[in-house]
Amino acid sequence: MIRDDLVALARLVPRAAVRPASDPVRTEGDAAAAVYPFDGAPIVEGDDVRLEAVRRVRERASQTPAGKWIQGWGWQQSVWGGDFPTAQQIDAATSNHPIALTAKSGHAMWCNSLALHKAGITRDSADPIGGEIVRDANGEPTGVLLENATGLVAGIIPVPTQQEEEEEARKKR
Repeated sequence: MIRDDLVALARLVPRAAVRPASDPVRTEGDAAAAVYPFDGAPIVEGDDVRLEAVRRVRERASQTPAGKWIQGWGWQQSVWGGDFPTAQQIDAATSNHPIALTAKSGHAMWCNSLALHKAGITRDSADPIGGEIVRDANGEPTGVLLENATGLVAGIIPVPTQQEEEEEARKKR
């Protein structure tokens, strides 16, 4: 069932990488950065999962050339009391890398301010059909994109070249 769901997701979002939860999620594009799935690492109940997510992104950013995209997967707002994260929280990890972290459900994306800027998402941006740019009380984007709005960022992330994929595969050996 889960595999069928992942295959269906990959068809809906053709640039998505479908990988087992035990594998790191590699940055797509011209960078080889990864953030391990937030549900696949030893985060015990009671840990501040949001801070752990930021810590992991900060660690990856320290190993990634400035300007390269960092992607990850596996956050879940339900373990945070139902509140969505914000761009400001992930901005604390790095201001030199655009960041796009997909929710475990695949229905949301948590982005930093740089990723929103690169995608041209502002307070004046219209929600796409079938999607929502989550906004604060002042109408500013919070950094969370829902459903079809995730494509606003996913669509600008460069696809890796064959050479980049081969280099990443060598690193895993």
